[in-house]
Amino acid sequence: MEDPFPDPRRPRRGRDDGERGRPGRRDRRSGGSGDAGGSAGKRGGRRSGQSDAGDGWSEVTPQGRPTDGGPPAPSGRPSRRATVPPPDRRRSQGLDWLDDGASTGRRRKQPVDPPPFALYTTPPGGTTFPRQAEPISPDIPPPLGAPPGGRGRTGGPPSGGFAAPGAPTTPPGGPGPVLTPAGGFTFGPPGDRPGADTASPGRRSRRAAPEPEPAPARRSRRGGLLLTAVALALVGWSVTCLVDVAQPWVAAAAALSPAITVIAVPIVAIGVGRRHPIPAALATLAAALPWVLVANYGSPGPGPTSPQAGLPVRVMTVNANGGRADAARIAGLARENAVDVVVVTELTSGLAHDLTVAGLNNVVTARQVELNQGGTDGIGLWTQPNFSDGRTVDGLSRPALAGVLQTATGRIGIVAAHAAGSAITPGAGWRGDLASLPRAVPQADDNRGIIVGDFNATPWSPAFRRLASGRWRDAADVVGHGLRPTWPSWTPLPVSPLDHVLVSSGLGVSAVNAADVPGSPHRALIVTVIVPPKQTG
Repeated sequence: MEDPFPDPRRPRRGRDDGERGRPGRRDRRSGGSGDAGGSAGKRGGRRSGQSDAGDGWSEVTPQGRPTDGGPPAPSGRPSRRATVPPPDRRRSQGLDWLDDGASTGRRRKQPVDPPPFALYTTPPGGTTFPRQAEPISPDIPPPLGAPPGGRGRTGGPPSGGFAAPGAPTTPPGGPGPVLTPAGGFTFGPPGDRPGADTASPGRRSRRAAPEPEPAPARRSRRGGLLLTAVALALVGWSVTCLVDVAQPWVAAAAALSPAITVIAVPIVAIGVGRRHPIPAALATLAAALPWVLVANYGSPGPGPTSPQAGLPVRVMTVNANGGRADAARIAGLARENAVDVVVVTELTSGLAHDLTVAGLNNVVTARQVELNQGGTDGIGLWTQPNFSDGRTVDGLSRPALAGVLQTATGRIGIVAAHAAGSAITPGAGWRGDLASLPRAVPQADDNRGIIVGDFNATPWSPAFRRLASGRWRDAADVVGHGLRPTWPSWTPLPVSPLDHVLVSSGLGVSAVNAADVPGSPHRALIVTVIVPPKQTG
């Protein structure tokens, strides 16, 4: 079949056997074979400047016109041969729609570049340009059916595009030839490109690949999931304030629950800034729950709260840290605050001697000291008022003391104790110790009493809230000026009130203070208890 677009510069070769003097030779592609006279015709063709007909060549004049069935080219003008791209290579150049299956050229030469300004006829739906083109002249009207601006599948080139000089436009009868580049690309939006169902016959289908999801969206989703997981962990941590179980790690998590606020602040900020409302809400809930449980510490409780309503009795408790606390500092605090009752936990025999040397006995009188067998981890009680009925409390993990204070306004029962465990790791008997303390208070006037010491418990612990309810109230809760953290003292802001003074419902509180003691991780807690006059009748 004749190539519809000959190269004017390079003669092309065809398959016409009549031009080469070899009649009767059939096309190789059709399965025929030549006769004996073919070789003579081949030699004759070469002598006269003609091309080989057996391997897909045709005679072409220097002007680029093939001589299909006509006389051969003049012998004085040498002919040139140009290759015809095989069907597969034409297809790789985007010209597979030109292949009608009749090409039989031999595939032994590489295809040549298409001629400049060549006009290719495309099936309906193609809107492309030649590889080399000139700007469209303003005198050439756009093809019929083209949308304004030149974009579209059936229209001409877009504004500012390129087209071959003198390119034909679409005739009134329907879409005609349009311009396309050698690569076969198409103009227009991605949604207007032909897909697998709308591709032209013979043209390779090019389905637009789905656009990948933007990476920032995936990162934002992963960040939201991570924030949600952290927020849920904070919620689980805060719930330990509501669970009263025997596991020590639960009590330790409840004691450290104020730290949730420090962690929740950046979670809330990131959640709000990046539009993740769920983790922000969960983190806010986790941070607020521990403080809701101690909200009553901000308002004064029942009972007299001024010294004029009764006799003030000042009580001080301090943890000696296994006898390493500064004895002079303890004695100095007792003297400066005119303390009436001093309770020292984790007392040793050596520290008891040092306190006597420091002058603590000049402020308060040593009433009772209880040490274990090794002379360590004991407890000492010094009082200014008279002390009676002193005894050791049995059934607790550590030594504890109980007795009755004789004041001018009545008798007060007192218990000094140190609960099992440590600050963040309560022992196995910790819950039992807290539950046994109210029963150990001696009977006094109007059932008035005081429980003082290191309980290793915070107001966020369910076991402590059960203790500080009903008859007993935490002194910091009664005075209503907020919590008085005592541990750890080496931080700028201690967060856990482990040392407490509990008063019965017949007593009041006027002041609660804390002071640092060198050598001890606990701050000394100083509470002013108001003892009203004894009720008569």
